[in-house]
Amino acid sequence: MSRDVILQSLRSSRSENKHVFTSIPSTENIFNSVESEDPALLFQQKLTALKGEYLFAQNGNELSKLLENLTEGEGDHQFLVQPSALLSKILYHSLTLQKRLVQVRLDAMDHQEMERYRGGITHCELLVAQTGSVVLSSSRQGGRRLSILPPLHIVVAEKKQIVNSFEEVMQRLEKKKDLGSYVRIISGPSRTADIEKNLVLGAHGPKRLVVILSETNQFEV
Repeated sequence: MSRDVILQSLRSSRSENKHVFTSIPSTENIFNSVESEDPALLFQQKLTALKGEYLFAQNGNELSKLLENLTEGEGDHQFLVQPSALLSKILYHSLTLQKRLVQVRLDAMDHQEMERYRGGITHCELLVAQTGSVVLSSSRQGGRRLSILPPLHIVVAEKKQIVNSFEEVMQRLEKKKDLGSYVRIISGPSRTADIEKNLVLGAHGPKRLVVILSETNQFEV
């Protein structure tokens, strides 16, 4: 078959099936402002639909207990924790977590060493109710490896950090001066699908994403 015949056949096939390519889903709506009567509930619904896990704590005591449950049975020093005021406060109030969690200087640990830990625990910038997404920045996260290399990523957030849409994300981030070099948006655990559309979790990052939302970070004595 000549080159001209082959090209003509391809052109004809493309012309006959051009309607397949004309409908491209719009993503414009995810940036539009939305209002929800219960942003926390909407966030929970969207996150769990993406195979993420959602937990709620009333205060710092319940938050510590949830972290103790998530890290139970893995042995001592098996979870890396991002240095932050909130997570340091949790460690201060829990002797159990002091044994299980390691506050790490990420610039002093290579990829191979970090991959050996069971999980990474980070704070976040914001949570997006409309999409069930977590917004991280390099300044708050202390390096993106902590949310990528360990097989379990636990995000600790306060209820006041929930926003309705990405429009509000942009509005809030514009006012911040300490975001670091990048902002990362996570929507569910890492996943991919093969040619038969079988979903596989943990393909390019953590197999589990757990978000713990706390009403307040106060501890009751």
